[in-house]
Amino acid sequence: MSEVRVRRLVRYPVKGCAGQDITRAWLRPGLGLPGDRVLAIANGQRPVPRAGRWAPTETFARLTTNSDLLRLSAAFDDTADTVTLHHPEQGPSTVLLDRPESRKDADALLRRWLPAGPHGGPELVRADRGYWDDGTSTVSLINLDTVDALADAVGTPVDPLRFRGNIYLAGLGAWTELSLPGERILLGGAELEVLHPINRCRATCVNPVTHEVDLNIPAALMTHFGHLFCGVRARVLSPGALHTGDRLTRFRHRGRPQPPTAGLPPEQWPRPARVVRYEAESDDVVSVWLRDPLRHLRGPHLPGQHLRIHVTDDRGPVWRCYTISGSHHGDLRISVKRHPDGRLSPWLHRHARLGATLLVSGPHGSLTAESGSGSGSLSPLLLAGAGIGITQTLALLQAAAEESPGRPLVLCHTARSGRELALWEEARALISTLPQGRARLFLTHPEDGDLTRWNATAGRPDLGAVAAPLLGLPTATASLCGPPGFMDAARHSLIRHGLPAEAVHQEIFASPRAPSPTPGPPLPGPFRVSFTVSDRQADWTPDHGSLLDLADAMGVPAPSGCRVGACHLCQQPVSGGSVTYTTPPALPPKPDSTLLCCAVPTGDVRIPL
Repeated sequence: MSEVRVRRLVRYPVKGCAGQDITRAWLRPGLGLPGDRVLAIANGQRPVPRAGRWAPTETFARLTTNSDLLRLSAAFDDTADTVTLHHPEQGPSTVLLDRPESRKDADALLRRWLPAGPHGGPELVRADRGYWDDGTSTVSLINLDTVDALADAVGTPVDPLRFRGNIYLAGLGAWTELSLPGERILLGGAELEVLHPINRCRATCVNPVTHEVDLNIPAALMTHFGHLFCGVRARVLSPGALHTGDRLTRFRHRGRPQPPTAGLPPEQWPRPARVVRYEAESDDVVSVWLRDPLRHLRGPHLPGQHLRIHVTDDRGPVWRCYTISGSHHGDLRISVKRHPDGRLSPWLHRHARLGATLLVSGPHGSLTAESGSGSGSLSPLLLAGAGIGITQTLALLQAAAEESPGRPLVLCHTARSGRELALWEEARALISTLPQGRARLFLTHPEDGDLTRWNATAGRPDLGAVAAPLLGLPTATASLCGPPGFMDAARHSLIRHGLPAEAVHQEIFASPRAPSPTPGPPLPGPFRVSFTVSDRQADWTPDHGSLLDLADAMGVPAPSGCRVGACHLCQQPVSGGSVTYTTPPALPPKPDSTLLCCAVPTGDVRIPL
């Protein structure tokens, strides 16, 4: 790592509004940057806790729903303990922090500009410590090298102020900040502990200069890099002065990263995992065992889930999903088939050797032993895969063997030849221990001796015809993994032979969609939207925005994160009508669910919130 220095210091006296550059600050334990987020604009949508206690972002006016907030700048005066607000269409207004009555002029300005809510009109409120996003007293660090890497990926300059950080660092190397959570660092004269990376939301879409929503930053992060993080949060451990130009020094001390009080959980964080074993499984498949630095924090994975591997090669960023094919004392195994025309798999075959580090995130995925194979059930189970799809069928087989060893189970696998069989012997040995377990192998291009050696059948199977005499298909469950053509044919065959469509489970590792312009709602409404748990209803029109915007306006609690269809925190089942997307999601949601943040109704709908 080259010399890392503080390039810029910024504080935001009023949460959500434009920032104030400073050249020095005195950092104190348990506090953020002096003058940072000392005020916020209550939006009237929910009550503000008394005595300046912390409140969630939804309590305040914010950039995710009002990009014009950046027209309001604020300057904190450390000596006078005042904040002066500037609006281009109004004169300056100075607020004495210890005198609530001094906020009257500023509140009047806000009420001419912002709408009222059910709990009153917009007004300035003061924080006891700071209205930071995650409820802890932190400072945020932005790696300017990472911002440059993002700009290269999207092909246009990216203003670092989009990320609303406090401390901007240069010389760290792109994405190196993701290795910092848990470490202690020295900045100037202060010691800090890095807590966690920062997931990004729709606020970063707003251009700090033009105040327009012009770049879908969360979708760009997900599309190009496979995650939603940029920057890290840290807390001050020992006091000290900090100036622009000061150096960053990393300690050897390694603690345990701490999750935020709100935001994405640790399994979503990208972090460097070390390769502790590298094994050849076949001519074109290698297994890579990874030691996850978050293994004690994130908890165990579910069989059938996958890791994302995030790499930057000579062509730029690239990421792919790989099923966790095994685990041992917290180490996770992925098995990678080399595709000659692929990009990441040849790179991993060359570089993922013993001692190397890979940026990983996860476990991810909804097709698991609990959802796909009916963990703990005694109903018949079919696990069918093709090619490298054996990684997922093997993971589900391991779970079934452990939790329901007596259930009827058929493992069916298809490969080209014996030379390309990876992990089959492990799977066959495992299924031989199950009293009602059977295995069938099909080789589409067998070589001499393959059929005898592997007790295989030549050709592609008609999966329904194979499974029907071995399992009672009307009462069975099937989990499929393999190339899309294989899964389509297998699904249709199973349904044709009597397996209910809802009993066929599969997960396609979808490539992310590139961000695209946002069209308007296709139909004007009004449409009746019912939030069934809260027992609240409203007539939606295009002025309400997305379904998530409508929930916010009605005071209906709804989980959310990026607000641009990338993080999936707002994913909900919707019944009784139909919806469409004004912003296509970067990754598709689960079947029969929708992402409220970028969906609008095209009919009356019911949402369980």
